[in-house]
Formats: sequence, structure tokens, C-alpha cells
Amino acid sequence: MGKRDIGRLLRRTNVEDLLDDGIENGSDLKSRKPGHDDADEAVAAEPPKARRPSRTPRRKQEPDQAELVEELKRRSVSWFGVALGACLVVSGILVFAFPQAILVYHASIRRSSFVEYVSPAGSQAYGVVSMILGAALLAFSLYRPRR
Repeated sequence: MGKRDIGRLLRRTNVEDLLDDGIENGSDLKSRKPGHDDADEAVAAEPPKARRPSRTPRRKQEPDQAELVEELKRRSVSWFGVALGACLVVSGILVFAFPQAILVYHASIRRSSFVEYVSPAGSQAYGVVSMILGAALLAFSLYRPRR
């Protein structure tokens, strides 16, 4: 595209055409008509008229397919989260109800590995933590956001 063509295009294009890409009024098609003369350049060089805002209320548009899919994803229940939360709550209740003294082996790559002794009271504390985390996961999995 040469300098002359760019200058002609700039003279024929106003701000509204740039914003809506010429779809609304079809002005981008005028330059592509065969036998187009330079008489339209004087008309196109005039400043664009200011649009008045429409006083009619806009109609509510139907949501497109992508919006519907996003809405369903947002409102759907996470069944994996529900199952995992329920497992955490049940295991936390069992550990709290039947505490055991256990040895837990902690394998480490950088530091030396060690064995930790967990008392029955510590086991109950881990059970409570498991119940709280499971309940929180259940709540977030079942939560449906409001609009």
C-alpha cells in the first residue's frame, strides 16, 4: 500500500468507522466499488456528526453458548471436592474418636530423615484439623455463588 493509498484511506475513514470497523454504515465498502471517483472525498472529509444516545431501552440479549457454559460451570457442584471433603471429615472423626499413638516417618532429600512420635492427644489434634479442612472443602464444593 503506497503513500497515496494510505492518505486516501485516512481521508475516507472517520473515528466512528475505526471504532466499529465500518460494519454499521458500510463506509469501508465505498472505496472498493469499481468506478469510484474522488467526488466522495469531499463528503468524507467533513467532520463526523455526533451521535445522540438512544432513548429507547436496550433489549436484553440472549446469552450466547459460551456464557451459558461458563454459567453452568460456575453453578455446578464439584463432586470430586464433595467426595474428598467427606473422606477428610469421616477420617478426622475416626482419628478423633479412636486416637492412637503412632510413629510417622518423614523422608527428606536434603536433610536427614527422621521419625516423629505422635501421642494420642496429638492424634486427636490432627483429627480436628482434618475435620475442619474437610468441612471447608465441602462448603466450597457445594457453594453456588449468587448473582
